[in-house]
Amino acid sequence: MKSNKLYKAVAALSIAALQGSVTADALALPVVAMSAETSHNPRHVRFDTDSGAIGIDNRCTACISHVAEDFEGPLVDSGRTIRGFGGSRTTNIKTGTLRWSWEDGLGERHTFLIPKSYYVPAGGVRLLSPQHWAQSQSPQRRGYGCYTDGDSTTLYWNDKQNSLVVPLGTQDNVSTFRLAPGFTNYCAFCVKAEVDPATEHIDPIIAEPAAVISDDEQEDSDDDEPENIYSDEDDTGTIEVKWDRQTPIDVEFDIQTDTASTPATIVEEEEDIQTSNTANAKKIIPWIWV
Repeated sequence: MKSNKLYKAVAALSIAALQGSVTADALALPVVAMSAETSHNPRHVRFDTDSGAIGIDNRCTACISHVAEDFEGPLVDSGRTIRGFGGSRTTNIKTGTLRWSWEDGLGERHTFLIPKSYYVPAGGVRLLSPQHWAQSQSPQRRGYGCYTDGDSTTLYWNDKQNSLVVPLGTQDNVSTFRLAPGFTNYCAFCVKAEVDPATEHIDPIIAEPAAVISDDEQEDSDDDEPENIYSDEDDTGTIEVKWDRQTPIDVEFDIQTDTASTPATIVEEEEDIQTSNTANAKKIIPWIWV
């Protein structure tokens, strides 16, 4: 609706500008207003392999992760069930100690061990329970926590000496931040692929070498290829024909010919096969080797 009204206003001003009743500055104002009202979804680019997303949810009883590598130590069956929206239930829940690291607002890295967290493979998400995280870090339950306003959620710890402001998402209206960046997963991939990162950093494999043949090498390879050679192998009458592979082979597809051809005979009985072989034993059997 706003775009239609703005379009009509610009059209009216354009006509007025042609008639000389308004200036060019007045015509430019609606265009500036149109650009200011245009919104775009934010795009985030990361250049590491470890910084997974974590959602802040104070409705969670405990912190949750679907990645087994996030946990330190053994995972134990809990026998618990997670109840979700609409009465849905998720089973196969295990408990363990989460080891999460993230950066504060100044870029300093902090690592937290969060015991009695839930490992939920079917969850497909990491969720930080602020109250569970705060209770596991401070026995006095002071100096750790979060607060939320209309724009963001702020995590604070170490007696509020460190903090991280997490903006609310423009699309989902929830706070999501990322783990500390790193390349642990990339290093694990290099070990499995038997790739040395130091060597690849100096001389990276950009593309496999192309099979480029110079003119001189092409001429040498042409000289090595045999020409048409015909030779009799032995007394059986077998003839071997060799020719250059680059020589075109002409194939006749004309089925309308005046020469009457003898129809092929289909041999069905074993006795007929033996008789046919005996009768044609003295004939020359051509063999063509390509």
